[in-house]
Amino acid sequence: VVGASGDLAKKKIFPALFALFYEDFLPEDFNVFGYARTKLTDEELRDMISKTLTCRIDQRENCEDKMDQFLKRCFYHSGQYNSEEHFAELDIKLKEKEAGRKSNRLFYLSIPPNIFVDVVKCAILKASSANGWTRVIVEKPFGRDSESSGELTKSLKQYLREDQIFRIDHYLGKELVENLSVLRFSNLVFEPLWSRNYIRNVQFIFSEDFGTEGRGGYFDHYGIIRDIM
Repeated sequence: VVGASGDLAKKKIFPALFALFYEDFLPEDFNVFGYARTKLTDEELRDMISKTLTCRIDQRENCEDKMDQFLKRCFYHSGQYNSEEHFAELDIKLKEKEAGRKSNRLFYLSIPPNIFVDVVKCAILKASSANGWTRVIVEKPFGRDSESSGELTKSLKQYLREDQIFRIDHYLGKELVENLSVLRFSNLVFEPLWSRNYIRNVQFIFSEDFGTEGRGGYFDHYGIIRDIM
């Protein structure tokens, strides 16, 4: 998880990984490495993410045990996003945990788009799998507009094939958003009326009980609209 000390990783990515582990959807020998510029130890990372882990569906008897098992598989390495040397150090740590087994490596980029290419370059050149697949997940916003999105894809493909790149928008996975198209096209009353001919405007109210929490520089550059839409 690149950008492991950031807001998205703490609130969404690590809890999602734990949910997969909780339901036994991850390989038996998996490990999770956090990578960011912030100086942290393995224990400090575990303490940070333990505050956001929950058993989402129900409180089963083994929930705490599963959390402990998951946290023991979480490790951390601090480094710069554009440093091949630091990614080479990460590669050494990964190989120690893989212990000669066939390794598949998935890099989840929880970072702003302007450093996607630097990270991908370093990861592929210095920390890609030698005997398995290497894939990259990139979070939106994927550029600022259509032109910059195309340029970003072109730059990433200097180091990756298209089938190695996974673009994700976690808001599209929210139940309310997924149900909008169902609500429209499954109801004969709405389907003919929900069009530009009958709708003057669409308003979104996005209320949260917390502030930008250190993300001010990111929002100043990309804006809230690109972040959530």
